[in-house]
Amino acid sequence: LGFLRNQRRACIEGAAGTGKTVLAFEKAKQLAEDGVPTLLTCFNTQLATRLSKAAHEVPNLSVRTFHDTCLQMAQEAKFTLPENSEDFTSEFFDVKLPDMLLKALDVLPERRFGAVIVDEAQDLDPEWWALLELLLKDDKESFFWAFRDSNQNLYDRQLGMPAEMQVFALEENVRNSQAIHAAAAPFASGNPGKCMGPGGGEVRYEFATNKSAIRSVLSRTLHNLVKGEGLKEEEVIVLTTSSVANSALADVDRVGAFELRQFGDEGRGVSVESIWRFKGLDRPAVIIV
Repeated sequence: LGFLRNQRRACIEGAAGTGKTVLAFEKAKQLAEDGVPTLLTCFNTQLATRLSKAAHEVPNLSVRTFHDTCLQMAQEAKFTLPENSEDFTSEFFDVKLPDMLLKALDVLPERRFGAVIVDEAQDLDPEWWALLELLLKDDKESFFWAFRDSNQNLYDRQLGMPAEMQVFALEENVRNSQAIHAAAAPFASGNPGKCMGPGGGEVRYEFATNKSAIRSVLSRTLHNLVKGEGLKEEEVIVLTTSSVANSALADVDRVGAFELRQFGDEGRGVSVESIWRFKGLDRPAVIIV
């Protein structure tokens, strides 16, 4: 960040675990504390929630998802929004809401930022980049930074890039153990980077032939991690490869001795979330079902 301090436009690219979110938040915080009105944005609601909690005492720093940014601008412009939940369709979020942001920018010319920082930038539709660019006060003097990993393009977006944005690479995985990095690396289409972590325990694979068996294996795995290895329940996340509602854990609030709860809900128990909604976040122990 020191090396790139005066770079007005930059795309920081790196594989999972290279520290993109930590750097995105720190860059946004530095700019905000220097008196620059700054927007830190992303696509993922859960990630935005975590970043917002970290930023709540930082002056000049707004943290919102891209769609929440659109909604706030539409509300400030006094546009009519749908009243019924069934009207909040994918078309509304992908087309109509971004269009409202474009129109709101005409109504509210003074609502601009001196910096826009985008985390998990590969999640954005290419057409949304132009809208974020229009949120900048001054095209030449404002800061426009993006952090992305093309291997995490779960929404299959085209990876567009604003003009004059130079790419800088992060190549050191500072999150994972060597064992986890080695298990994930074959699935990366580009350079997975160099892992700086310790050797770590082996990545474990369990097999189950039906939903009941999945829940039984999950119970045993949680017992091994929590009772056998001393992890706290809040240090473990269970991730589903589809939505939780369409998974083997749909409407399941307990496996064996362990209560399960939706990630983000209050109370005791092991959190369950989909890979899609948890992307960009982390836990000391991850179980994928």
